[in-house]
Amino acid sequence: MSSEQQGNDVIDGYVSSPTITPVTEEERFLSLDFIRGIAVFGILLMNVQVFGNVFASYVNPTVNDDFSGINQVAWFFTHIFIEQKFYTIFSMLFGAGIVLMAERATLRGVSAGAYHYRRSILLLIFGLCHGFFIWYGDILTIYGFFALLVFGGWQSSPRRLIVVGIVLTLMVSLMMLAGSSEIDEDSVREIERNFFPSLEMIEKEVAAYRGSWIDNQVERVEGMITMLSFLVFVGIRIAGCMLIGMALYKLGIINGKRSTGFYRRLSAICLVPGLIAIAYGANLIYQNEFKDAVKIQMLYGQINFLVSLPVALGYIGLFHLFHRSDCCAILKKKFEAVGQMAFTNYILQSVVCTSIFYGFGFGLFSSLERFEMLVVAVGVFLLQLFWSDWWLSRFRFGPIEWLWRSLVYFKLQRLRV
Repeated sequence: MSSEQQGNDVIDGYVSSPTITPVTEEERFLSLDFIRGIAVFGILLMNVQVFGNVFASYVNPTVNDDFSGINQVAWFFTHIFIEQKFYTIFSMLFGAGIVLMAERATLRGVSAGAYHYRRSILLLIFGLCHGFFIWYGDILTIYGFFALLVFGGWQSSPRRLIVVGIVLTLMVSLMMLAGSSEIDEDSVREIERNFFPSLEMIEKEVAAYRGSWIDNQVERVEGMITMLSFLVFVGIRIAGCMLIGMALYKLGIINGKRSTGFYRRLSAICLVPGLIAIAYGANLIYQNEFKDAVKIQMLYGQINFLVSLPVALGYIGLFHLFHRSDCCAILKKKFEAVGQMAFTNYILQSVVCTSIFYGFGFGLFSSLERFEMLVVAVGVFLLQLFWSDWWLSRFRFGPIEWLWRSLVYFKLQRLRV
């Protein structure tokens, strides 16, 4: 395997140098860019279902949609292979990037903490702006907030990071499983209300997103506030994955330092039983016909949450194997470009997809079926593959990465190659 470019985290690949300057082109890990690029695509395949339809349809595909034929296939595909897996990969890459940055800064006698906290606070601010003014399904806010909390763990041993990370990752799901038989009536009604929204609730959401930007904005603010109310619930798992990512970096797993045989074993051991278990859970949900919201949310659905971590590890092994192979060099280069500009591409997906589905654009909200929305996602990402490669042939960073770095270093960074 050729020498990897060093210094890349989940969003922009920032690392320190003696004078605290951005990472150079010679300092990147290409394999991490590649994996990040794939993760950006996987995340879009899930997010497009919220961009294009009412939020309840994300958890209950029978809501406001035709759940038959190819749409059933689309749901099974995303539930088994996509849902939760790529956010998990993103979170682990983020944790790995924290350790990489901190180690390099320490070796150069530079304090990593101040720059980490500054960039995390900026990420939090970017996330809030994204969530309140572009799309309420923002994840950057949670990343920025919990990055502030996990930084102190970067010096811990891999064993400790893995133990604490697994506990945090599984905590919420295990609590839900344990409490599923003793849930109170008010909680049951709330779960059922969100899983089976009334026609009035559906029509209100559809009208808002098919309306003007102001109409969108009112609904978007309500949605973002609701998302923030789940900050701890979602963030505990993400923080756990970040800690596991730190351990995987220290063990040379996530950064591609292990042997080809190791990644083959990792993929086989994690993917085969993991995907079988998730498929079993998906079938339980399907056989239930989406009638028992509590059982689906607190029992059957938790199988995916619990098993998505080993499946994500299996994907990492598989992606490293593919990146080491001799085939598809041009395609791999394009995925690397998407990954290098992951921050920009994540925001760009929101801008493009809201323009496609919301009323200020083409107004297709609640007009396409589940499978058709996946086709839209593939089309958007194909454009990003070519656009990212074109952009980086002329510029050093993506536009949002450039802005972020300039703010972190209190200095406008050189943008052109």
